[in-house]
Amino acid sequence: MQGSRPGQLQLPHGVALDSKGRILVNDSDNQRVSVFDKDAKFVESWPYPSRGGIAVAPDDTVYISDVNAGIVNIVKNGKLVDSVSADRAHGMGIDTDGSIYVSGASRMTVMKITKSR
Repeated sequence: MQGSRPGQLQLPHGVALDSKGRILVNDSDNQRVSVFDKDAKFVESWPYPSRGGIAVAPDDTVYISDVNAGIVNIVKNGKLVDSVSADRAHGMGIDTDGSIYVSGASRMTVMKITKSR
C-alpha cells in the first residue's frame, strides 16, 4: 500500500532477501528500509537514506546505498555499523567472497567494498 505509515511504501527503490527470508525494501521517499517477513507482513523499519541499491552479505550484514547522500550505510541487525562515502552510490551487487560492488551514477565508476578483518 502506498503511503508513509509503518508498512506502507512511497517509492520502493531496491529489494533484497536476508537469510531468514525477510524482504528488505528501500523506500526512498520515506528515507527508510522497510522489513517484511516471508509472508509480506510488516516487521520493522530502519531509518536510513535508501535511494539506491541494497545487498545482503551471507552473514546478514546489509549494505544500503543512497545516490543523493553519496553513502553506503552498513547495517547489522537493524543497527548502523559504519558508513562509506561513495559518490552518487546507486546500484549494488555482491560476489561469492562477500565483497560489495557499488556503481557510481555520476562518474560511471564501480567501487568495491570489503570487510576489514
